Amino acid sequence: MTNKLCTLLFILVLIPLFSISQEIEITGKVLDANKQPLEFVNAMAFSKDSTFLKGTVTDADGAFKLNSPKTSTSYIKLQSLGLKEVFRTIDTIDSSNQLGTITMQNDDLMLDEVVVTAEKPLIERRSDRLIVNVSNSILATGSNGIEILERSPGLFIEDNGISLRGRTGVNVQINGRQQRLSASELNNYLQSIPSSQIEKIEIINNPSAAFDAEGSAGVVNIILKRDGNIGTNGSVNASYGQGVYHRTSEGLSLNHRNSKTSLYLGLNHNFDQRFNNLFTTRRFAENGEVVSTFDQDSKSLTPTHSYLANIGIGQGIGERSYIGADITTNWSNANQDANGNSLILDDNNNPSGSFMTETDSKNNSFNIATNTNFKTDFKDDKGNFIFNADFATYTTEANQKFITDIIDNGNESTEILTGEIDGSLDLFVLKADLNLTNNRIGNVSFGLKSSFVTNDSDLDYFDVVNGNTTPNDIYTNDFEYNENINAAYVNWKLSKDKWTYQFGLRTEHTNIEGNQIDGDVSFDRDYVQLFPSLFLEYKPSEKNTFGFNASRRINRPDYNQLNPIRNFVDITTSRVGNPELVPEIASNLEFIYNYDNWLDFSFSYSNTSDRILPVLIQDDENQSTSVQLVNIDDYNYLGLNASVTLKPVKSLTSRWDLEFFYNEFLGVVNGFDLNEKGSAFRIRSYNTYKFSNGWSSELNGFYQPLYNFGISSFEPRWKIDFGIQKSVLKNKGKIKFAITDIFWRYYPRGFTDFGNINEDFRSVRDTRVATLSFSYNFGNNKVKVKKNEGGAQEEKRRT
Repeated sequence: MTNKLCTLLFILVLIPLFSISQEIEITGKVLDANKQPLEFVNAMAFSKDSTFLKGTVTDADGAFKLNSPKTSTSYIKLQSLGLKEVFRTIDTIDSSNQLGTITMQNDDLMLDEVVVTAEKPLIERRSDRLIVNVSNSILATGSNGIEILERSPGLFIEDNGISLRGRTGVNVQINGRQQRLSASELNNYLQSIPSSQIEKIEIINNPSAAFDAEGSAGVVNIILKRDGNIGTNGSVNASYGQGVYHRTSEGLSLNHRNSKTSLYLGLNHNFDQRFNNLFTTRRFAENGEVVSTFDQDSKSLTPTHSYLANIGIGQGIGERSYIGADITTNWSNANQDANGNSLILDDNNNPSGSFMTETDSKNNSFNIATNTNFKTDFKDDKGNFIFNADFATYTTEANQKFITDIIDNGNESTEILTGEIDGSLDLFVLKADLNLTNNRIGNVSFGLKSSFVTNDSDLDYFDVVNGNTTPNDIYTNDFEYNENINAAYVNWKLSKDKWTYQFGLRTEHTNIEGNQIDGDVSFDRDYVQLFPSLFLEYKPSEKNTFGFNASRRINRPDYNQLNPIRNFVDITTSRVGNPELVPEIASNLEFIYNYDNWLDFSFSYSNTSDRILPVLIQDDENQSTSVQLVNIDDYNYLGLNASVTLKPVKSLTSRWDLEFFYNEFLGVVNGFDLNEKGSAFRIRSYNTYKFSNGWSSELNGFYQPLYNFGISSFEPRWKIDFGIQKSVLKNKGKIKFAITDIFWRYYPRGFTDFGNINEDFRSVRDTRVATLSFSYNFGNNKVKVKKNEGGAQEEKRRT
């Protein structure tokens, strides 16, 4: 299978070499009103129906050379910020294709208008996705990636991952590359990315076949900043935040770009002190009667230094091809200091004992990801070919120490458990996409992809008794995991009259091997799945749009979830993997209506078989509890979403999102029948107001009432955020002040009453933070060119 796939990839690489151009070379020189050469002017070729064909920019002498399809070119447009546009039709070009000298006049009014209208709204609706322009958010200042996602429409941060519109199983990407990380590792990684480096977030509920089938709830793509301005430019930023503890962030980015070459360098440091105070009341019963209660209070503080570096280079080849490469590296060190006090009460609610656990954990991680890409455009705007190769490696080293003092019926004792963790993961991905456009039958895309994952996780536990260290064979674990996924897809799209049709089919062959070296647990899985997708859009008028889409998607358990390793919180609480997990399969339907880009409605239904659900598994005899993922039979979701964007006055923009959903969980958990049903809603509000003299403000709100999820129920959560911003230094600098969760009511709290589990919990986190930040842009920021989007769409997530 692998040999055949490599052969097909090689054939696709050769396809663009047979494309022969039929183009004309158009030249000219551009001067200003004072007869001085104008640099960085956009020179663009268009067809008769105003379809963009080719583009370039003038050099330091004001000269440009543009190669455009001979049969399609109708006219040339010259455009630059603050200057009146100039048009030249094809019949004004002389026989040698020379436009000659062209003078462009100043247009001060146009310059003012561009400054006002060029700023993107905070939230944009596209036909297939929702876009959050993070760089335009005042409240994003001083935040990290996970906090930005939590403030985005439809997204919610669960303990076991990220949910979209009430459904977990989200494929998280960064710059179009899948992040193959476990929920905890992904959270740690996203927390290391400062908001100053995030340009926007794309939220895609039902991706086409061109995307990986991974992600039963959809795709979230985080786009990091890449400046598209011609010339040399950059930015610096710094912030200081104060909650219960302080946090800081500093960053620098440098760009150099001309019509052929682009260079980028980004450096960032983020310091965060992650604080959590967990209160738990856990009851153990026999024959339906409570025999003991654990009243627990655990505090943890994790000072974390994170460093992010990215370097990229791109080079144009001829007029139609582009090759690029980039390296992204992230490393962090986190030192957790935690202590937990547990009071044990008897059946009469009287104290009968206690234990206190002190935890000292040091965690160092290092990630590096490389990408090389090649793109070529076919002649006469007939499509393109894109090839990507990605390699990434992730390493983790951690040391843990648990010291537990126990008082039981007046007897005192101490238990010491230490752990050493070494983990490594290597990922290699090849991906090729062939896109054919402007065909009579519509646009057709083909693609092939192969990914290879190798993981080794080694955990050694030791008991320390009277100063003597002995291996703990019960908890020690060495787990190896290998995965290979081969995929192929075809996607067809046609727009005709008022209708747009799109159909895709993706097939994926998955081969997984897992082996617990120190135990007798292993598995070997080999399966092929088909994933069709259908999209319909009807636009009866300019303001009304109706849509329907359907897709079948998969959510595979990551290697951490399959690994039967046990991670301890204290001597009575742990997290353990489940090697019996199988992938969940989701069938999704959605109906959409949009009116004039300010009113959105969507009605969606999803059925997920073998739903992966986080649950508590309680051992009443040993009075211990573990958090584990299990498969349940079915999960049904019914959702109604409404969004409205209002502008009651010119300077005020107000967006309101209402999400109403109904959940149904059916199956068996730890021998108990699960039949939980319930409904809930979430409401979000985003409000921005622009004052005069460079001042602007932002006020956001969120509310969620009591709702049920799986075997647990969550109490109401709400928050109000406020921020204000001032542009300084000729609009190149910005000073921002923001405070999130002003009334400190956003932390999770709830209860579980299912089977033999009866527990209340409250997790107080550092969600109320006041942040002051400064950013400054320097260098050229006037003339932009089209950026290469790349082609490795989904790479690294489920490790």
